[in-house]
Amino acid sequence: SDVKEALKNDHIFLVYQPKIDLATRKPYGLEALVRWHHPIKKMIYPEDFVPAIEKTSLIHMLTEEIFKKSLIFHKKLKEKGIEIPISINISTKNLYDMSFYKHMTAIFRDFDIVPKMVEFEVTETVLMDKPELSKSILQKFSEFGFRIAIDDFGKGYSSLAYLAQFPIHTIKIDKFFTKQILISQTTQAIVKATINLAIQLGYEVLIEGIEDKETADLLQSYGCKSAQGYYFLKPKNEVIITDYLMTNYKKI
Repeated sequence: SDVKEALKNDHIFLVYQPKIDLATRKPYGLEALVRWHHPIKKMIYPEDFVPAIEKTSLIHMLTEEIFKKSLIFHKKLKEKGIEIPISINISTKNLYDMSFYKHMTAIFRDFDIVPKMVEFEVTETVLMDKPELSKSILQKFSEFGFRIAIDDFGKGYSSLAYLAQFPIHTIKIDKFFTKQILISQTTQAIVKATINLAIQLGYEVLIEGIEDKETADLLQSYGCKSAQGYYFLKPKNEVIITDYLMTNYKKI
């Protein structure tokens, strides 16, 4: 019930985490992540409020506001000479709404941004629920020029071969594997095989949850080119992430 007021007063806001090129250890993209600073409950993280919002039509308002804020921030960065892709997360209810594509592209057309600078992240469980509907809607976004990423890959039960029917550009391997990779040979074998197959299928591969140099180096040796995690930078507000990019960003 507080969502509309929170959006109006910017109590629901965005932080950004960089996506890192493992070869250069430089940022090449950003992921927008939503936060809610509640006047009573203080900081609320998305896993504690987004599932509740998803049960209502307010999820469309939330996603559209996140999209607008991300595009506005992209424009601010571009004015500083930094043109970097930004990804946002899309919920199940968004994807299955027939007017979602129309609303999102209408918002986008108000900005002077190349479509490939936007990436939508969806979880594999979203695709598996209604695969034909998901495929048709994602195809529209892909044909428009947006990029599509599968988030949290490995948490569900779908295979890369099955996902090949969808217009996907990036596979993000879940941090569940990253946490075990230094101590489990089985996990190492799974991740290495997944990276190799994904590359053969033409996907970019990003590993989530990197928290130390040893893990980053190991994954780079497996052929993974991209990563996210606290080792590089925790999600930060616009001011901090802008300063970070001014110092570290290089076009790849």
